[in-house]
Amino acid sequence: MRSFFRWAQSNQGCMILTGIIVIYYLLIYRPLSLRTQALDQPLLRAWTLLEQVNQESLTQDRLDLDHISRGLQHLQSRLAHPTNANQQLLSRIAIATTYQEKTRQPFQLIDYQNERQSVIETLETKAKTQNVQLPPGVLQSFPQHDSEKTTPQLIWAELALTKHLLHSMIAAQVESIDSLKSTRQQPPPHSQTMARLAPVRMETSFRCQADALSRLMTFLPSTPSEMLELDQTDYPPGKPSLFVDQILAQKSSPEEPNQVNVWLTVVGFILPPHPPSGQPTG
Repeated sequence: MRSFFRWAQSNQGCMILTGIIVIYYLLIYRPLSLRTQALDQPLLRAWTLLEQVNQESLTQDRLDLDHISRGLQHLQSRLAHPTNANQQLLSRIAIATTYQEKTRQPFQLIDYQNERQSVIETLETKAKTQNVQLPPGVLQSFPQHDSEKTTPQLIWAELALTKHLLHSMIAAQVESIDSLKSTRQQPPPHSQTMARLAPVRMETSFRCQADALSRLMTFLPSTPSEMLELDQTDYPPGKPSLFVDQILAQKSSPEEPNQVNVWLTVVGFILPPHPPSGQPTG
């Protein structure tokens, strides 16, 4: 009998111990296990991603240097795009080499006056050939030397831009050019190439047929090679791209619906040379 009681007591102890273990499992161990598994998920996902990247980067147990080289070349080509765009823009707005060289040399007033007169005479002859009315007052509006300018040599570039504006209008065969005014503006005081571009605003009014206005809009931004593609084989060399800023076209009269009066503002750009330290670029 005593042995039975001892067995019962020992069995009851086991049951109590088992119950404690079950309660511990359900209330403590299992929640902690589930929480631990949840905390492991980000690490497992990161490890899986690392293995995928590692597999993509390895070829026969070594780093894929060709893949890295291709990526580097791609990045270098992407980085070169802004530089190429910058160079393309500068090539489009560049004036003729002879005028560019003049902007880098000390300004000689007599040389400029002689060139200015030569340009005026050439335009007068060209206008007569194309039956374009070009009053003397318009040509006398060509850029004049201003002693207050700190970089007077830039007037060569202003002359080149104004010259090509009128040549484009004559090539487009407008009927008459009534007014002309050009203003060179000071570039922002920065050292970057694009920030130093000095705009030249040219305002003109003229009368023409609608198709002539369409031709002019095509000629203005065109470069010398593009002018050749437009069959303008006798156009003067060194043409820069000119950009329309404002335009107002109005029909002349109901009786002539194809004839328009036009007020046009065109902008060209010049790249001033680097001035000495502390000197403005006005």
